[in-house]
Amino acid sequence: MTQPCSHADFVKRVLDEFPDLTDEFSSIASLPTLHASVFARRPQRAKGATDWDAYERGIRLVAELWVSADPTLAITVRAS
Repeated sequence: MTQPCSHADFVKRVLDEFPDLTDEFSSIASLPTLHASVFARRPQRAKGATDWDAYERGIRLVAELWVSADPTLAITVRAS
């Protein structure tokens, strides 16, 4: 059984996969509920740019996080 994914885990995994979001995540560090919204835009931009590798990585990460989110992260992710 895997450990539930916390918000800190979410941030680390997103920034590991998409380091280009580091500055934006840092600018909203005091508003953690916005991290999911910022991340959600990343695969959308990739799709619009036909960057299928980034799009696939984003969707795969969403799928992994969705099933392993702890209760606090689950509320944040589902609310965005």
